[in-house]
Amino acid sequence: MNITSKTLILTILLSISGMQVYAAKSHYTPRHNVSQNNENQAFRLMQEMAKQGDTRSQLDLGTMYAKGIGTTQDYEQAKYWFEKAAHSDNAEAQFNLGIVYYEGEGTAQDYRQAKFWWEKAAQQGNAAAAFNLGILHYAGIGIPQDYIQAKTWFHKAADQGEDSAQFYLGLMYYSGEGVAQDYKLAKSWFEKAAKKGNAKAQYNLGIMFAEGQGVTQNYPKAKYWYNKAAEQGNANAQNNLGVLYENGQGVTQNVTQAKSWFEKAAAQGNTLAQHALEYMTQQNHN
Repeated sequence: MNITSKTLILTILLSISGMQVYAAKSHYTPRHNVSQNNENQAFRLMQEMAKQGDTRSQLDLGTMYAKGIGTTQDYEQAKYWFEKAAHSDNAEAQFNLGIVYYEGEGTAQDYRQAKFWWEKAAQQGNAAAAFNLGILHYAGIGIPQDYIQAKTWFHKAADQGEDSAQFYLGLMYYSGEGVAQDYKLAKSWFEKAAKKGNAKAQYNLGIMFAEGQGVTQNYPKAKYWYNKAAEQGNANAQNNLGVLYENGQGVTQNVTQAKSWFEKAAAQGNTLAQHALEYMTQQNHN
């Protein structure tokens, strides 16, 4: 069983189709931690201050409506208060309003409005909004696909330390999407994201070291990065660790360890690991 770059391509496709990352950044996050006993009181206080025009309270009130904190969940009210704060140039409210339009929560789904508000937030330095704009352009969501624009927005977010943007820049340089293919730059961006704990970047670094792409082939380093990703539940990394242990690449050959990692990956539906386990079972019966 050889590790191939096809596994990296699989990760690229999954990361695009999953699309979880763009909506997860600061999605309706309350500014303060509020104990459950004080939620109703906090809601009333925010409501009073928001009605007096306090922008931060309008943002927090919108968040409380969106999350159902101290009140019944109400996306229309969340949108109303996010909009109030957004028109006062509050970047977090602009970001959240973009989420409202993107998800179609309390309003009709409208990707162009999402883009409009994320641009407002990104222009004020909101890294999550810049990343989301990168995703819209990268995947062509509500707008024509544009890798050049995607790269521009990913760079803005990545330069602020947004690990998901760093990961996507790595993908673009790896695949040559909107840029000249450059494994060394791909490695550099994957490394930045990986050091922040991004499991997909850790896995892709493992691939690059296993394949010798932009680096000298180094199975111990491949194992190091696979292990980092596998510990976070990345099924592809778990499968590839199984391969390393089965073949004795960068580690002492250990069939028991190989089987253990294959089982972890197979339990998450990884078909390569499932086939590996079937093969091991057949070998044991021969």
